[in-house]
Amino acid sequence: MNFKATKLASIFLLLALNTITNVHGQDVHFSQFDGASLSVNPALIASGEQSMRYSVQVRDQWREGLGTPYSTKRISLEQKIRPCNTQSKHKLSYGLNLINDRAGDSNIDLYSVGGALTYTYQYVEEISFTIGLMGGYNNRSFDISNLSWPEYWNELGYRDPGAQTTEEFSNFVLGYESVNAGFNFYGKQSRLFNDDGTISRQGRSTLNFGVGVFNLTQPELNFYDSAESTSYPVKLPIRTSVYMVPVIEVGKQLDLKFKALAQFQKTYFESLISGGLIYHFDNKEKPIALGFAMGTRIWSLDNDPTLTGEEKKIVDSIIPEITASFRNWDFGFTYDITISNFEVPTNRRGGPEFFLRKNIFNCIQVPPYRPNCRIF
Repeated sequence: MNFKATKLASIFLLLALNTITNVHGQDVHFSQFDGASLSVNPALIASGEQSMRYSVQVRDQWREGLGTPYSTKRISLEQKIRPCNTQSKHKLSYGLNLINDRAGDSNIDLYSVGGALTYTYQYVEEISFTIGLMGGYNNRSFDISNLSWPEYWNELGYRDPGAQTTEEFSNFVLGYESVNAGFNFYGKQSRLFNDDGTISRQGRSTLNFGVGVFNLTQPELNFYDSAESTSYPVKLPIRTSVYMVPVIEVGKQLDLKFKALAQFQKTYFESLISGGLIYHFDNKEKPIALGFAMGTRIWSLDNDPTLTGEEKKIVDSIIPEITASFRNWDFGFTYDITISNFEVPTNRRGGPEFFLRKNIFNCIQVPPYRPNCRIF
C-alpha cells in the first residue's frame, strides 16, 4: 500500500486489536466467516475488486454423538452498481442473503432472508469506506415430538408410556423482522510497476476491518400467548461483530493471511482467530492459488457457574483450513476439532464446512485478472 493507505490501515488495525480484547459476546456462525459477508457485516458487500460474486456455504456440526446434527446452509449474491465508473467517489452495492439453520432433536429451524444496500466512499484508489444497511425477515419453528421430559419417567427410572408433558406452547412457529447495519474499511496495495514504468500487476495485499450490528430493533419472540406467561415475550438482544482480515504479500508468489472475529450478545462471547499461507502458482493466463491455515475458536465460560478450575476450557476447538482459487472460483474447506468439554458426546468431531464462490471481474485491466467485457 502507499503511505496514506498504510497509515490509515495501521490506525484501524490498532483499533481492532483494542476492541477485540474488550469484547464479550455471541457465537460464530461460520468458521470461514470471511466468506459469509452478509452474516458478519452488511457493509462487507462486494468489498473487494469483484464487480459481482455469489457464494454457497454449508456447515455440518456434531453429527456423531447427537441424535440430530446441527446444519447451517447459506446462499448469497453481492453486486456493485456501475462498478466501472472510476470517475465517481460515491458508489452503491446491493446484496441478498438466504440462510437455513436446523439444530438438535427439537428441529429448531430458522429460515432467514435479507436484503442489503451499501454506500461506499472511494477515498483514493487504494482506500474505501463503506456503510451498509440490511433488512430481513426470519421464520423460526420447533417440534417437541422427539423430546423427552422429566415427567415421562417414574420413580423406578422406567418410562411411563402414558405420561404427558406439562409443557404446552401456544405457537410452534413465529416470524419476525430484523434490521442490521455496519461499517467497513477496505484497503489494497498499490499497483506494482516494471523497471520501464509500465504496470506489472495489482499488488495482492488487502485489509478489511469493520463492525456489524444486528437486531437493532430487538424484535420480540413469543411462543406463548401473552396471557399465559409473564416471562414472554423475550426481546432478541443486539449482536455485534468486530473483525479484521489482512492479507500481506511477502513474495512474488506467497501471501500471509490472518483473520480475527469477535462477536458478542449480552454477556456471551465467542471469537475465532486464524492464520496461514497462500501460494500463487506462476500462471498469469489461469491464476491458481492454494492456501492452508490453522485457526481456533475461543469462548467465554464466565456465564456458566457450574464449571470451575480445569473444567473451564477457554478454547472450544481448533480448525484446520484448506483453500483454493482457480481462475474466478474460490473454494474452502474447514473441519472443527472439538477440544472443550463438549468433546465427550461428540468424540472431538465438530464437523466440516464447505465454501464455494464465483467471482466476476468486469473492470480489472491489470494482470493477473483478465478483463470481462460484460458491464452490469
